[in-house]
Amino acid sequence: MNNLSTLRSYLALWGRLCRVVGPGYPTMAAIEKARIGRGGVFDGPYLPDDIAELDAQVARCPPQHKLILVECYTKSGDYRDHAARLRLSVDAWYRRKKSAEVYLNTLWTGANGTRNIRAS
Repeated sequence: MNNLSTLRSYLALWGRLCRVVGPGYPTMAAIEKARIGRGGVFDGPYLPDDIAELDAQVARCPPQHKLILVECYTKSGDYRDHAARLRLSVDAWYRRKKSAEVYLNTLWTGANGTRNIRAS
């Protein structure tokens, strides 16, 4: 299986799990949540282990790659919408997206090109 296609499927899952709502005000103040007992510590898992690992690798990407990956996989719309939001031509959008995916793939799989699965 092609590593880049595998990475893209993981990125699609990562994007669905990490949808970005955008800037704005919280729906309820933290003090109000604490007052009525709706605050507290979340002790459950945030993301599955492999997606959390991918999230950490995306966070380590240079800003130009991170911008493209977050736009492509966490925001709604097709390629024209993504290119327009970033003020890029469609051709530049595809070049930068491919470059970011290849960079992330080398980070995620390592120098030898195979991803090490950690035993839990």
